[in-house]
Amino acid sequence: MRRLVGCVTALALQLGATGAALAQDDATAARLQQLEKRNAELEQRLRKLEGVTEHVQKSLETDKISENEPELVSRLKAVELQTLAMQKPIRTVEDLDGVSTAISFTTVAQAPRGDLTREASQLNYRGDLSVSVPLGNSLGGDNQLFASFRLGQGSGLNGMSAFSKPNAAAFRVLSTTPDDSVAVLGQVGYRGRVALPIGGFPAHSREAFEFAFGKMDPFAFFDQNAAANDESKQFLNTAFVHNPLLDAGGDMGVDANCFSPGLWLSYVNERN
Repeated sequence: MRRLVGCVTALALQLGATGAALAQDDATAARLQQLEKRNAELEQRLRKLEGVTEHVQKSLETDKISENEPELVSRLKAVELQTLAMQKPIRTVEDLDGVSTAISFTTVAQAPRGDLTREASQLNYRGDLSVSVPLGNSLGGDNQLFASFRLGQGSGLNGMSAFSKPNAAAFRVLSTTPDDSVAVLGQVGYRGRVALPIGGFPAHSREAFEFAFGKMDPFAFFDQNAAANDESKQFLNTAFVHNPLLDAGGDMGVDANCFSPGLWLSYVNERN
């Protein structure tokens, strides 16, 4: 009897263990089914992302903006175009960096008194435009091209008999009538500076060799005077502009407009 009861008990325990194993297998199968479903969803999303990525890559291969491409690509191309449009004026400004210009305009009205009246224009004007373009510091100093243009009309009262001309600001070409407006190329040339000693450190150099050649105004290098040097802002009579023996005497070796081809050399020593 006891043996029979033990067998029945062992059989019940075995059936219980089998039921628990079956329940565990069902849970595992359900879990595997969920994982397979999740994996299928992830694969579907991955294929979708791969398709979008491929579309984006094809869209980025061209600079053209199309309505069929992704919005992100359109925005990216728009930003690139705006950046390029902003870089163009920046590069233009960088190319003009160092270029200097100067413009001046002078007009004079004069009227003679007494019996000094002669045929001469009493109202005249003169304009000056100068430009300098830097060429870098390959020689250890500033190097530049320079040019200036002068235009004007009228001779003022310079036709009167006098030791010096009363209107140094008047500008005209002698072969034309005073009422003709004319323009000439006054200066054009090259100006450079070589730091000494050659091959040294230019920033610490206290000596330099300066030079200029071309068509130039020699008074820009010689006979400078802070009180009487500019007829458009200071004294108008030529006797008080530069050295009167040159301007008034007319023996300065320049053309009728005070310009001349030449070569200028200078040694500068700033040690003391």
